[in-house]
Amino acid sequence: MEKQLSIVIPSYNMEEYLDQCIGSMVNISEVGLQALEVICVNDGSKDRTSEIAHKYADRYPGTFKVIDKANGHYGSCINAALKAANGRYFRIVDADDWVDSEALDKLLGILPGIDSDAVLTNFNVCYDYRIEKVEYQGLSWDKETDLTKVEMPMHHWLGMHMLTWKTSLLRDIGFKQTEGICYTDIQYASIPLLHTKTITPLNLVLYQYRLGREGQSMDNKSMYKNRHHFLKMLKDLYDVYASIDSSNMGSEEIRNKFLGGPIVQMMIAYLWNEKPSKQEANDLRDFLDEVDGMYPHALDDMRGYKLWGIGVNELWMKKSVLAPVLLFAVRKYRKAKGII
Repeated sequence: MEKQLSIVIPSYNMEEYLDQCIGSMVNISEVGLQALEVICVNDGSKDRTSEIAHKYADRYPGTFKVIDKANGHYGSCINAALKAANGRYFRIVDADDWVDSEALDKLLGILPGIDSDAVLTNFNVCYDYRIEKVEYQGLSWDKETDLTKVEMPMHHWLGMHMLTWKTSLLRDIGFKQTEGICYTDIQYASIPLLHTKTITPLNLVLYQYRLGREGQSMDNKSMYKNRHHFLKMLKDLYDVYASIDSSNMGSEEIRNKFLGGPIVQMMIAYLWNEKPSKQEANDLRDFLDEVDGMYPHALDDMRGYKLWGIGVNELWMKKSVLAPVLLFAVRKYRKAKGII
């Protein structure tokens, strides 16, 4: 039976969560298991991650496989899995997250009838004490949309958690995520979209995104610690965009959205938690000036982001004398509230 979907699970020291993640993919029909391929990439873990992954590979050899490799960070896991993938479609599920088993089973039954470049599904953001559903608005459910004829609405962030790509599309464009750094899921969510002609949204809540876990990459402390990773990811993303002649309708909006959103996050990591060094500040301003010159609207989100009604980021960009005072107050406030 042809594999319809390859799911990659990038894993580093995830023994605490991996059973829940993989277990959510086992609890489906036999037909679903035959259509599914799960590739767990052990990124040089020092705990029982590899052992747990191999347990499932031994139990379900037709569905699960394990790649054990030296540590190379998130992007290297995606790159390794893409080379080995046999499914018609390809997506990521992080090892500390999981999927809704019923939604996965339904997706596997629907995929044989789809030939779009991308498939869009909804997801839940799962905190310790509440769950928030994230639902994409603006496209017709269960109907393929031709992006060359309509402008794709961008009502909110189109994240990794929503997107399943056609494997042949990723290979045809030579897709490769930056290795050795965090946050490259943003590249996964945005670069292929510039080449996408058709997309089918399905009204399924597939991905279950755990948020609030201490130490995860989107934790404020981790974002500041890894701020250089964020800048490297953005620079590589910018270089890819600058090299592409994207003439399909909607691509300029998409490009601006996927540059602007991460830039807001980076500004918070750089400026709002700790005072960057003079060299860091100059490097960041130079990069933003370059982006501004190529894509005049890409920084609109960054400029429009306000705190206490004040555009702190914009003042910092303009080197206003008020910026250091405001940022000092922001840092003191965030530390007092434990937001760092």
